[in-house]
Amino acid sequence: MIKDANILLSVINTYLRNNNGSLDDFAYENNVAVSDIINALNSIGYHYDNQLNKFILK
Repeated sequence: MIKDANILLSVINTYLRNNNGSLDDFAYENNVAVSDIINALNSIGYHYDNQLNKFILK
């Protein structure tokens, strides 16, 4: 998994936007736990919004 949370945020939101995928799909394809992604992005003030299908500021 990407160790820099800001880069991770960019990669995930780009994936979600361009591929119309889900957070679960991203985690599966990259062999990482959804909870690890959520925790990493929570640490920089972002949370996942299901309706928007992206991470946004809290």
